[in-house]
Amino acid sequence: MQKPFFSIVIPTYNRCELLKAAIAITLAQTCKDFELIISDNASTDETEKTVKSFKDQRIRYFKNKTNIGAENNYKKIF
Repeated sequence: MQKPFFSIVIPTYNRCELLKAAIAITLAQTCKDFELIISDNASTDETEKTVKSFKDQRIRYFKNKTNIGAENNYKKIF
């Protein structure tokens, strides 16, 4: 498998509606050679379900078992 040209990273916590829009906009781009990495900081809303509703192999989803704080979630995703 060839590495994508670039990565888009989205750290998130309990913002499934905003995340849904961000994913849709990202996937609609004309450049298709990317990966979308989402780091869920132990959300308690529908974040996981929202991400999994998109059937796109470029999406890589990671969910923390516990909330590690915003700064650590940023560090982890990068």
